[in-house]
Amino acid sequence: MRSLAVWVLPAYQRDVLFAVESPMNRDDCLAPFHALKRELEAKGWRCHTQDVFMTRNEVPTDVLFLDMPSENPKSTIGAWGATSRCHLLIQECEVVLPRNWDPARHEDFTTVFTWHPELIEKRSRYRETNFAQKLVQPGNGVAFDARKFCTLIAGNKGSSHPFELYSKRVEAIRYFEKHDPKSFDLYGVGWDKLEHSNLLFKVLNRFPTVAKALAPKFPSYRGKVANKRATLETYRFAICFENARDIPGYVTEKIFDCLMAGCVPVYWGSPDIASRIPDDCFIDFRKFDGFDDLSKFMKSYSSTQFHAFLEATRSFLATPAAQRYDASFFARSLTEGITSK
Repeated sequence: MRSLAVWVLPAYQRDVLFAVESPMNRDDCLAPFHALKRELEAKGWRCHTQDVFMTRNEVPTDVLFLDMPSENPKSTIGAWGATSRCHLLIQECEVVLPRNWDPARHEDFTTVFTWHPELIEKRSRYRETNFAQKLVQPGNGVAFDARKFCTLIAGNKGSSHPFELYSKRVEAIRYFEKHDPKSFDLYGVGWDKLEHSNLLFKVLNRFPTVAKALAPKFPSYRGKVANKRATLETYRFAICFENARDIPGYVTEKIFDCLMAGCVPVYWGSPDIASRIPDDCFIDFRKFDGFDDLSKFMKSYSSTQFHAFLEATRSFLATPAAQRYDASFFARSLTEGITSK
């Protein structure tokens, strides 16, 4: 029987990656991998995290890496390297994980799954996949007039890459805190800690009381969210900036989180976003002359415009174009790519 080992970090081992009830499955974020396991098993394959095979002293026929490993894949899997084929799922962009985009290293894999259009067009070892989740239609939710104004839900991260948008998120936060503090709420992890990219700060972050006292203060910070969709459903708008800008095809779950919650995303990221998601389903930040201009537009946004947005969103989520971001497409693409070789 053929089998796939998905190579994961310790937190996802023991098949936690495939456990629906796992605490790691926040907001059903692991749905694509649940679908992948079902799809493979329907074809007679076995699918587990790598440690399960190790515990059973079994050698899988195939191994899937989630992003590029730091070492050569054959070296990473050790004795399995003699017989197991290696596949790569590229998730993060060059701003987050530069080693993902070394073409010479792609040659170490039988199949490379990616969202980048230029690589997909090359075919050969490359196959399309996207940041995926279980797509659902937005409900009626909270009435437009009863919703809070604007939110931003993201982790506090940093980068020196010229395409990074982490700093632009901070600019957005500081703008609303200064000009409209009662109408804006910030959620996510790390906003009450010191910048993680600094080695000294990494050490200080091990002492929560010290880190919290020294960390920059964000008056709009409301803590973590227990359920992202439920939170977004109570807001009219969400600042929806990707980790990076101007990278074709780099469309993460962020904008779809907003669409499924019926919350209007203020988007900045992929330059080809309008060819992937209709422009009446989001507000394109690039069309505004800064945050003052954006804020004026948001405050003039009517309930009629909001209901038109909801209708456009519902129509889009029912199309094949949207389904390319669904867990089922993810599972089929990976299964076909792995089993057809």
